[in-house]
Amino acid sequence: MFGRRRGLSRSDIEDALSDHAEEIPEEKTADIWEELDRRKEYCGEGYPFECGIGRMTRRGKWIDFVPYAFQLSIACARHYSVWTDGPVRTDTEEVYPERVFGHAVVLALESYLDGRAIRFDSPRSLPVPGPYDEAVGFVAREICEDLGRVPSYRDDPKDEHLDVVAWVPFSDSRAGKLIVLAQCATGSRWMDKITELDVHAWAKYVDWPRDPLKAFAIPFVVPEADDDSDMWRYVSVHAGILLDRLRLTSCLTRRSRQGGTYSPVAEVDEQMSHVVPALVSRLPELA
Repeated sequence: MFGRRRGLSRSDIEDALSDHAEEIPEEKTADIWEELDRRKEYCGEGYPFECGIGRMTRRGKWIDFVPYAFQLSIACARHYSVWTDGPVRTDTEEVYPERVFGHAVVLALESYLDGRAIRFDSPRSLPVPGPYDEAVGFVAREICEDLGRVPSYRDDPKDEHLDVVAWVPFSDSRAGKLIVLAQCATGSRWMDKITELDVHAWAKYVDWPRDPLKAFAIPFVVPEADDDSDMWRYVSVHAGILLDRLRLTSCLTRRSRQGGTYSPVAEVDEQMSHVVPALVSRLPELA
């Protein structure tokens, strides 16, 4: 994706697998090709690779596939010891990749629901107020639902594991509508977080007539290989609507009902574009 080589042949991959003591590299390569085809089908035009019979190639530069490249750079960098939490330095400022990912999830949910969404995660960005109780009140007003009767009694509640709120509004502004509460996780130990967001507790903070749906967003790809065939369902049971890299890419690049191509608003698109080189610089030297 980020190296000088535009593609890889099946023999290149089989040689690499042989070097790592893979017993039957040809079978493993066949699995890889099947997985690449699956990812292309799920992502649509947002997927940056093309697979032929004996070779996979990059369809263009990473800048032409920013949503996928951004998520991939986070997913890769997390697997190396050179990764450090905190901001990355771009040409103009310090940017937190986790916050940019949250804004990208906002846009993806707006595209998926054809509705509205806001980032609630702490530290918050305007127009969402910083203090927790004020932020909850802001969310209730934006969604046109009543504020709940139970405040948080934690010393520093921050966000109560809620990162993004999305909803489909009605023109009458009355109570009762489709609402999605989403948690984002960019760390490699994301499985530890799938039960953290408590939708029933949030029903006490905001008095919506019915519990919202729950969602979980990650920049990783949840496998569907034979040895992990039940993993997607397991995570979905506990985390809610699962938004992995493939689904998020599809939402951020899909065609709208009007026939045009949906793309992130300029500010978030620009932030993702700036973060990618900084994260890629943390990876081992590319061939």
